[in-house]
Amino acid sequence: MQGLLNNLGRKITNLVKFGAISRASTDGGKYQVAQLESIGRATNATLVIPFGMAANPPAGTIAVMLSPGGEAGNAVAIPIYGESRKHPLAVGEVAVGAFPVGAYLIFRADGKFALGNQTGELLKQIEDLLGALKTATVVDPVSGALPFSASVIAQFTAIEAIIQSMRGEM
Repeated sequence: MQGLLNNLGRKITNLVKFGAISRASTDGGKYQVAQLESIGRATNATLVIPFGMAANPPAGTIAVMLSPGGEAGNAVAIPIYGESRKHPLAVGEVAVGAFPVGAYLIFRADGKFALGNQTGELLKQIEDLLGALKTATVVDPVSGALPFSASVIAQFTAIEAIIQSMRGEM
């Protein structure tokens, strides 16, 4: 009887638990399998990523582990966050991105959004390109060089204003 109770207790313990990814998935097969550590034991688990999203969480990412039937060999893991998660976020804010490299988008509680650290360089490159385009000329083989029309320059200027407002929100 004691053996039966011990087995039942082990299965209940294995049903739902937290773990940390100790070895990331190689992401090469049909299913992503990572090694997770929980309560001092390493377990291979299939990662469950929501439909329409793709991720390969690094070692150290915390995950909820589910083991149907309480068998550790059937484990699946839902990664929830790692040491690199974006914080602090205000109540109602959502951040999406590759946080370890600084590429992310924050949807602010006030309805605005902000771009992560690394995107500032991209915005600068876009601004530089727009500046060059505003002073460029289009060469027409029949009539010669023609500058961009005032309406095209106005559109470039409007895009630059949007970029400036985005910079102010970062």
